[in-house]
Order: sequence, then structure tokens, then C-alpha cells
Amino acid sequence: MKKIFSLILTIILLSSLFLSVTAHPDNLTEYIFVVKNDEAVVFGEERPFTIAGYTYVPDYILSDCFELTTSWTDAEKMLTISRGLWKVKAFESQNLLELPSKSMNIKFYRSNDVSMVPLEPVAEALGFGVSYLPEGKLLRITNGKEKMTNSEILNKFMPQIRREKWNFTPFVPKNSKKIYITFDDGPSEKNTPVILDILKKHNAKATFFMLSGNMDKNPEIVKKIKAEGHTVALHGVTHNYSKFYGSAWAPADEMGLANITLKKILGDGSSIVRVPYGSSPNLTNTQYNNIKNSGYLMWDWNVDSEDSLKANVSSQTIYNNAVNGLNKVKGEPVVLFHDKTNVVYCLDAFLTYVKSRGYYPVAITDKITPYNWKER
Repeated sequence: MKKIFSLILTIILLSSLFLSVTAHPDNLTEYIFVVKNDEAVVFGEERPFTIAGYTYVPDYILSDCFELTTSWTDAEKMLTISRGLWKVKAFESQNLLELPSKSMNIKFYRSNDVSMVPLEPVAEALGFGVSYLPEGKLLRITNGKEKMTNSEILNKFMPQIRREKWNFTPFVPKNSKKIYITFDDGPSEKNTPVILDILKKHNAKATFFMLSGNMDKNPEIVKKIKAEGHTVALHGVTHNYSKFYGSAWAPADEMGLANITLKKILGDGSSIVRVPYGSSPNLTNTQYNNIKNSGYLMWDWNVDSEDSLKANVSSQTIYNNAVNGLNKVKGEPVVLFHDKTNVVYCLDAFLTYVKSRGYYPVAITDKITPYNWKER
């Protein structure tokens, strides 16, 4: 614990040394738990989120849970929300919310082609009570029928909130810029917990390509990576060039052994892999096909922080390499970092820069077409 605390203090001190970044509003969504009176609101596939100080919920929740009347006018791209004689009009294409007493400019979003509506201004305008309990990231909407105090509500739902918030996947607006941040060679007792804390601070998700032996040494950290909503992926066993690439089946076999380790820890494995030193020119076509035919999805990168090209690369150099690579890349960036202390030192500054450029850091999934050099 002393080592981790010392590392965090060093990060705070070093952060002021990096290139300054123009401040922008946080464009990443955050977890929120919604309660109506004394009971939790149950959501389907479209989950609530907060952004820029407002909580967004799917429009059907307004009628299903809050007994409001909703109607959509396609010609005007307008959602009308009614409670008795009170009406609110949401003009999606204009980012305009017309309330009974005023109009306000506010961003609208869509999830799975469902309108996501800013709940607080709508609820207040239609006569509901609105309370935000920051201790639990909990929004409570009341209509006079509530019986519990806010303190009792927090005590009731905090266990559920703790379970849910680590698995929260940030909402990514359609046509937004995504970035895939990846870490190779971990997990480690020294660096990975701090990396996770920095990612949590920025509400960012990442992908961890892990070695079998390091997973075996740090099973609780592997569980924490998974529990906090990141993607667990495979990087093999030996990380030794002659052994890993020594035969036609060696790369696929190493991924299989690493997957056995992962399954032992988590109960299930991963189909997402990255080979040491990158796929090309290292993998033969036969080796690559054996990996693919074993059911694995192989990823390389298009932004290299160059944190491992030589010993003792400074954190400022790593940061500069990553920023320069990001500014040059075409398509969705896939950033390569390693589980190293000097990466930890610059990660906070890099994520701040990423967000200032409007990127959403998301984890790789098996639904995404892999970026790899063998297919390009």
C-alpha cells in the first residue's frame, strides 16, 4: 500500500510537468442510479447516464414509470411530454427544451434509436420533486407519495449501487470518436491498481492484454480489471520471441494456455488476443491462420507510445509519442501502452488530452472488427 500511495503522489507532482491542455467540459458519461419515490427505476437495454450535469433516461421510462403522456411528431422531430395540463416539448434536432416557464438549450442523445431525455428539468417542470444524492450518485424523483428519507434511501440502495457502478459502460453517442487504450504485459501489483484508479477517475474503459504468469501471480487484480468494466484479453505465456514463434502452432498454443489461466481465475476466458511485438512481420501466415481458426480475434495497434523501444523511456517522451501518434492516426485510434511505472506517470495527462479532443475511451469487445496488420 505504501508503494501505491507513493506512486500516486508522484503522479500528482508530475502531472504539472506535461504539456498544458485546454480545459473542456467532460464529454464522458457517468453512472447514475434513479429512484422514484422509494423504489429503484428498472431500466432495459437503454441505461441511464449523466453528462454535463444532467441525467438522461429513455423516453419510454417517462410513460412506463412516471405515468407521463408522451407523443412524437416526426415532422418537427419533437417529443411532447405531458402531465395533466402541463407540457414540455423536446426538439431533438434543435437541442431545445421548451418548458412551461422558459426554454433552454440542451443536448439530446439517442440510444438504439430511442430518445434519451434529460430527466431533471422535465421532472421539475412537471411538478415532481428532484433530489440528487452525490454520496451514492443517486437521483430521486418524488411525487408526494414517498415515505422514506433520503438517508434511508441511500442505505437501502448503496449495496446495489456499488455492484452496478463498476460495470457501467459509458454511453457513446452515435458518430462520436472512439479510442481504444490498451495495456500489455500485466497485470502487476505495483502498476495495474494505479492504472485502474486513473481510468476510473476519467470514466475511461480500456483493454488489458495479460500474460499467463502475471495473471497467476495477481488473480485479485484480474478480477478487479473485469469487475470495473474493462476487457480482459490474452498476450500469451513466455513473451520470448524464439519460443512464442518457434513453431506453426506455438502462438495459438500459448494463447490457449493463457486462456486456461484466465478461466481458472474468472470462470470464463477471452477470445481477444495480441501477440508479442505485433503480428507483422512476426507471424507467418500459417501461425496467423492457426490463431484465427482457434477462435481468437487478434489485435495490433496504430498509435505506439514507444514505451518499450528502449530502457527507461521517460514519461514525458511516452506522453509526447502517444499524443503525436493520436494526432496523425487515421481511423479509430488503438493505443499501445505497457504495464510500466513511467506509463502510469503520464496516463492521467494523456487521458485529459484524449477527452479534450472529444474522444471516448472504450474497451475492445468481441463484436468489433479487429484492427491487425495481417488483414491490412
